[in-house]
Amino acid sequence: MVRRGKLPLSVLLVVLVSLALLPAAGASAALPQVAVAPVRSAAGLPAPQGPALEAADGVRLLSSTGKGVTFEVTVPWERLSVEPVTAGERSYARVILPGWSTTAEAGAPALPRLAQAIGVPFGVALRVRVEPGPAHTLALAAAAVPVATQGAEAIWTPGEDGKPALPQPSTRLEEDGAVYGGGAPYPGVLAKVVTDGVVRQQRVAGIATYPVQYDPQTRQITIYESLRVEVRFEGAASVGQAAAESAAYEAVLQQQLLNYEAARAWRQQAVLPSPSGRGVGGEVQKRGCPQSRQSPRPGHAPVVPRPR
Repeated sequence: MVRRGKLPLSVLLVVLVSLALLPAAGASAALPQVAVAPVRSAAGLPAPQGPALEAADGVRLLSSTGKGVTFEVTVPWERLSVEPVTAGERSYARVILPGWSTTAEAGAPALPRLAQAIGVPFGVALRVRVEPGPAHTLALAAAAVPVATQGAEAIWTPGEDGKPALPQPSTRLEEDGAVYGGGAPYPGVLAKVVTDGVVRQQRVAGIATYPVQYDPQTRQITIYESLRVEVRFEGAASVGQAAAESAAYEAVLQQQLLNYEAARAWRQQAVLPSPSGRGVGGEVQKRGCPQSRQSPRPGHAPVVPRPR
């Protein structure tokens, strides 16, 4: 049971950011088979010009109804850049999209991603499908750099005060053999639900999109110009009453939720033990293809077709 006490505004900001960044199991849309336009090298991409493009500026809400939310992500693919990274005797390539965050799975390739928070009704399950735009391929000079693995180094010598020193945080670049030695592209999905929780009286879902896919065997990346994401609501939404929200919290929700206006009607005072009661995992549907059930190993993307 969750108490609905008033949270400080700073705490709410942290929660909303976490909803977009923390990993969690969820519905996902796998890669389709599409034709791609080859790019010979990094030099073949137009040089970045002008100020950096913020990721949020590339998201456009198309519709938000009781049946689902649809939005489009315009990817600044022409601004993609690749920089060399050296770790000991190993050389890597870091893939960058200005203003975008990166994947966070330790040991897996660090690739650009965009996370967007949306309001959803209580009681429904979430299903994600994606229609990608044109695709381009780019050959990397080295393997994509992995996300750093964090750890702590124990120091047994006493500190200046004579007490044992605390372990010092450390990071290291360590490849996940299942990803780098596998034959499937990574992340292997174009979009998925990464978080699903409750902020005040509002159920909020975080949707992550992955327009850049990496093939560890060929060291090639595929980048899509756009992603049309549809989050479908399945099942009956629960009905409840919501109290008036404070102006401060209302302003934060309005700023963070892509479908703020429609989502206001889905608020409830009673916080459910589970936002959906059914979970968000399960079936995956690709546009133009029948539904199928996928059960990837924990922490790994499902095997998907390679782009042609």
